[in-house]
Amino acid sequence: MEKLILIVEQLEECKRLIQNGSIPQLRMAILLTDNAAEVLMHRAIESQFDSSRMYENLLLNVLQYPQDPEKDEFVTEFQRHIVPDSRKKKIRKFFDEKVVFLSEDRVLLEPSLARVLSVVHRYRNEAYHQDKLRKATIRPVALLSFEAVCDLLTRLDSKGCAYEGGVDY
Repeated sequence: MEKLILIVEQLEECKRLIQNGSIPQLRMAILLTDNAAEVLMHRAIESQFDSSRMYENLLLNVLQYPQDPEKDEFVTEFQRHIVPDSRKKKIRKFFDEKVVFLSEDRVLLEPSLARVLSVVHRYRNEAYHQDKLRKATIRPVALLSFEAVCDLLTRLDSKGCAYEGGVDY
């Protein structure tokens, strides 16, 4: 629950920064929403990697019985759920790899939301790493980023957390 509270409080701060609306505050809001998106994706991905490890263990157990005629069916199914270590490394390191992984098969992340997250991340990188601020677009991007992260918060696995309350985040 503490992890959920951290994200919600971060979004509350983003909301305040967006409402105040100065260029530096909008810039900071984009940074905070981008970070919240990456943290939420990281949590969902680690949950998927836990499942991958379970399938790896199941596969090892099935492969111990070479005479079983039904083995091939299980092997194929288990292999489908295993994420190779080389891919895990890329996913953990790169934002866009996280987005691609979570949007595969449209199960965890819709392609439209995935595209928004990638574009906002590139926008954030330009604003922070290359000092490119676009005054005409920074407010709409901050609002879009905020909306995308709120959507992400409701879509990704929360490890059994329940959302309840009268406040509409």
